[in-house]
Amino acid sequence: MTFATQEASRTLGTPIELYLFRYATDSQSYFAYTDHDEPLVFDDPQIGEEITYLPVPVERDSIEVSGKLERSELKVTLPIALPIYNLFKDYPPGEIVQLTIRQGHADNPEFPVAWTGRVVGFNGKDENLVTFRCEPIATMLRRVGLRRHFQLGCPHVLYGDQCGASKPAATLNKIVVGVLRNKINLGIDWWGAKTLEKFVQGMIEWTLPDGRTDKRSILSVEENGDVFLTYAPTGLHAGDAVNISLGCNHQMNDCRTVHENILNFGGCPWVPNQSPFGIRNNYY
Repeated sequence: MTFATQEASRTLGTPIELYLFRYATDSQSYFAYTDHDEPLVFDDPQIGEEITYLPVPVERDSIEVSGKLERSELKVTLPIALPIYNLFKDYPPGEIVQLTIRQGHADNPEFPVAWTGRVVGFNGKDENLVTFRCEPIATMLRRVGLRRHFQLGCPHVLYGDQCGASKPAATLNKIVVGVLRNKINLGIDWWGAKTLEKFVQGMIEWTLPDGRTDKRSILSVEENGDVFLTYAPTGLHAGDAVNISLGCNHQMNDCRTVHENILNFGGCPWVPNQSPFGIRNNYY
């Protein structure tokens, strides 16, 4: 029996929903829940394999299509004891958390997507429940994306596809000596042959106990081994291993000498300092 047939019937359907929270780009970084009364195995195309959705009590707003994106927020309420709450309880996660809601029936393998978007915040004031605020994917259309201009600096995302710089060549693996709020210490001379100041605007990455990878941007570094991050690194402790990568000032000097990637430099270094349309003679 097809999904459409069960949806149209009065007594043949057993409606259930699947909630897939994906964290980062790793296919294994996800939390899968269902409002069914028992675990449900579904061959999820987003993950690329069969995964088990765990039964939990779920409550959400009704899905509305009003044509106005500012009124399209969706709230999903879950038990606060679930592991997904750990992503948000101390500091915002380092990656976007995407949510896909599928609707179907217990005895039918078809589960079409009913809603997709991302988690933008949460409310955990209740001691037993946490409510996640979610935006549909269409709201991204309201935001102005990165535009390339006639500019001196390079607009490419560091280590991105257009940048092409080698991240493994710019990364060191180190052991954390100490952690205090948003500061970690990696010991004296941890940077080795690389220039210490060039790690500013870089990033550190580490693996959490549950296998997920988290990351933070680097604000500043000091010669005593201190590295200041954008905010405290959740789940990172002394003795843990981290990968720390060089930053970039998006100018020709860093692209050439730090990353040896000058052929992919995306800026326009020969922009004239004076406008040719100003009050000046262009010939002498």
